[in-house]
Order: sequence, then structure tokens, then C-alpha cells
Amino acid sequence: MYFLPAHHLPPVIKEMITVHFGLTLGLLFLVGDSLPEPIQCEKNQSPVTAMRSDTVYLPCSFRPDRQLDELLVSWQKEDQNATLVVHAEKQGGEAQGHQDDSFKTRTALSLAWNETGNVTLQLRAVTTSDSGNYTCFIRAGQLPRNCASLQLIVNSGTFLICAHLSTWMTILFLPLMKIVL
Repeated sequence: MYFLPAHHLPPVIKEMITVHFGLTLGLLFLVGDSLPEPIQCEKNQSPVTAMRSDTVYLPCSFRPDRQLDELLVSWQKEDQNATLVVHAEKQGGEAQGHQDDSFKTRTALSLAWNETGNVTLQLRAVTTSDSGNYTCFIRAGQLPRNCASLQLIVNSGTFLICAHLSTWMTILFLPLMKIVL
């Protein structure tokens, strides 16, 4: 079989090839957009509130349309002009990426997250510096998908201790005040 070099083809043939190639790419683009997403996220964007030193659970879940290979979950936190890796894990429990030092030994996912779709992040011993915006990404193949964006609010508890203290003082001193009066 012999092929003519492109510069020897008649202009009409060149134009037909160009049009055919363009139509084929356009058709692939349209079909690609109509294919179902490999991951269906169950969005939850409600803020999570906790007290300092609590264990919190940042919810995130998905439903895969089919059995997927090479799933990766990544939790990230926006922190003053930087994005911190809070937790990143491949299916099978293999840690991925560089976890920020401030989160080491304090995070976990369910053991069977790739089967259940529950990628809720457990964050232990929260501090006030953990407050901020968190995002859960799920990747199947090449493209990561944002499955949850939520805010964590960690209260120091100082105000609540003072509020409880004033209540106790009122209860304890009320009988004394009756005696004095």
C-alpha cells in the first residue's frame, strides 16, 4: 500500500480530511460529555462545629457507577495562600501525597471506604488552628472530583467554662445571700 505525502494531495481531499477529522473530534467531545460520571458525589456543605480537643467527623461520600480501579481520596484545607494536605489515601489504605505535619497521626478514614463510598474524615484532638475550609476530592482515573466543601469551626471552650462557672457561683452563693439579708 502506498500513501501520498500530504503536500501531494489535491486541495479537495485535504479539505475533506480536515472536515472529517473536525467532525470526528466534535462527535467524541459530545459523546464524552454525555457519558455518566464515574463518581456520583453526595454533597454535604453544612459547617461542622466542635470544641477544642474533640474528635470531629467531616462528612463526604460518593457512589461509584461501576467498579473503579485506582481510587484516591484527598482531604485538603485552605490555609492563608496555601493548600494543606490533611489526608490522602489510595484504595487499600496506602497513604498518598505529603500530609501536612500538623495533621499527622490525627486523621483516619473508614477501612472499607472504597467499597462503601464513605470517605468521612475523622480528625482527632482538634485545635482552634484546625478551623477553616476543607475540601474532599475523589479521583478515579485522571480527573479529581470535588465531593464536599465544608467549614470546620473549633471553639476554644473558654467562654463556656466561664458561663458554667458563673452559673455555679450563683447556685453556691444564693443561699449565702439569703442568710446575710
